[in-house]
Amino acid sequence: MNKFINLLYRLNVLVLIMLISVCAASCGTDENDEDALSQGGDKSTGKGSVTITNIEARKKTTTGLQIDVTVKASGVKADEVTALGVQGGTGKDAEGSLWASVGGGQTSGTLKIVSGLRAETTYYVKAYLKTKEGTVYSSIKKVTTP
Repeated sequence: MNKFINLLYRLNVLVLIMLISVCAASCGTDENDEDALSQGGDKSTGKGSVTITNIEARKKTTTGLQIDVTVKASGVKADEVTALGVQGGTGKDAEGSLWASVGGGQTSGTLKIVSGLRAETTYYVKAYLKTKEGTVYSSIKKVTTP
């Protein structure tokens, strides 16, 4: 009987170790995971899609630093768009104080982020498309200021 109880105890310990290993492998997050970075962190709830087709950080002689972001919405008509813009920050989730918008009624545009930028800093930016059905987000792009 003692051998049987000892065997059950060892099996339980083994199962527990396997469960911890599986959870560590699948439940954890890797900050360097490019798939997570490219997908954006927000749940899309709206109609259509939006992409960043170009992003460039540059130094302007008269205004300082600037990030130009070209965005394009698909699957919606211009009159369905209530807002089209970008948001960003230094966190990999693209949350922060950077933003620019072309407003509603447009399906594409080049936006200029000009305030809140620091030299030699990496920023993460995502586009958003708002319609009456909700909001969709682009994948996150990164750009470093000069």
